[in-house]
Amino acid sequence: ERLAEIERRCQSVLTQLKALPGVEVQMIDNVIGHQPLGVSMKVDSAITGMTVEDIVDKLKEGDPSIWTRVRPEDTITIHMFGLAEGQEQIVAEEIRKVLTE
Repeated sequence: ERLAEIERRCQSVLTQLKALPGVEVQMIDNVIGHQPLGVSMKVDSAITGMTVEDIVDKLKEGDPSIWTRVRPEDTITIHMFGLAEGQEQIVAEEIRKVLTE
């Protein structure tokens, strides 16, 4: 039941971000319990005009300050277990703001 709720929250973030030009998002599956459920976001800087590092810096500077992980393959990782219920919406909204302003 807990994993189903986390998956629902991931799907909510995916829905909000997948329509952004130059953004590719996918769910991070909980493979045999070794990887926390979350969202992986890849950005095409030629389309967005920003690298993942630029996005991470803007999120850190925002209010609220949002800290994310950048993976070696130039993706931003958002783990749902680190967010309280409803905070995933704030994260998705702030990412949308950074990419559309």
